[in-house]
Amino acid sequence: MKNSAFIVMLFALLAPATNLFGDLVVYDAIGTSAKGVDVHFRSTFSFVGNHLTVTVENLSTEAIMNPDELLGSMYFEIKNSADAYPVLTNYTAVGDTYLTSKNGPEVLQTPNANLVATAARSDKWQFKDSFNPSLNPFTRFGVGTVGNSGLGSNGFNGQIVGGIDYAIYTGNITTNNLNNKILVKDKITFGFDGVTSYSADDVQSVAFGLGTAPDSVIFGVVAVPEPTFAGLLFAVSALCISRRKRNSKR
Repeated sequence: MKNSAFIVMLFALLAPATNLFGDLVVYDAIGTSAKGVDVHFRSTFSFVGNHLTVTVENLSTEAIMNPDELLGSMYFEIKNSADAYPVLTNYTAVGDTYLTSKNGPEVLQTPNANLVATAARSDKWQFKDSFNPSLNPFTRFGVGTVGNSGLGSNGFNGQIVGGIDYAIYTGNITTNNLNNKILVKDKITFGFDGVTSYSADDVQSVAFGLGTAPDSVIFGVVAVPEPTFAGLLFAVSALCISRRKRNSKR
C-alpha cells in the first residue's frame, strides 16, 4: 500500500514537470576555426505550447585570438513530417553585452540587452525566414549579426548587420584585433511564437557561422534528445524497485 501511494505521489509530481520542461533538443558543434583554434558551440531548442526558445552558446575553452573564433550566426531548419515550415513571429533576442579590453577585464555595458536588429546599421542580430534550404548551409531560418556575403542569397542584410560587433565570445580577450569591441558574453536567448503544431522532433539541422563572411561553417549534431514521458516513467519504475528491495531487506 505504501508503494502504491509512493507511485501516485511521484506521478503527481512528474506530470507538471513534463509541462515545465517542455519539449527540447540540443545541438552541439565541435571543430576548429579557419585559424585552427578549437571551438565548441551549442543551440538548445525548447518548445512550450506556441513558444520556441533557442539558447545559442559559445562554449569554447581555448583562448579566442581572432574574429574567426567568434560566433556570428546560427542557421536552423524546422520542418514537420508534411514538409511544412512554421511561421515564426514575435522575434526576441537577449544577451549581456561587454566592451572588451586586451589590457584588463571587460566592462559590462548592458545586462539582458535587446539584441534584435531592425533599423539600418543596428549591427545586432537579424532573424531571417526566407533562406534557400537547397543551398549551404541548407536551412530556411537563421539569426546573425554579420553579413555572411560568402553564402550569397543565404546571407544577412548588409544594410542592417555587418561587422563583428555583438558576436558571441567567451573567456578573455587578449589580442588587438578584438580589443575595444562590443560583444555578447557566452550566450544569446532567442524567442519566437508560431510553433503550436511543432516539436523538438521537427528540428532537422543546425549550423554555426564563425566570423563575418562566414570564415567557416560548422554543422551541429544532436547532443541531448528531448525528454520523453517514457524516460520519466522508467525513472519512476527504477525508484519503486529500489524502494521495494530496501523494504524486503528489513
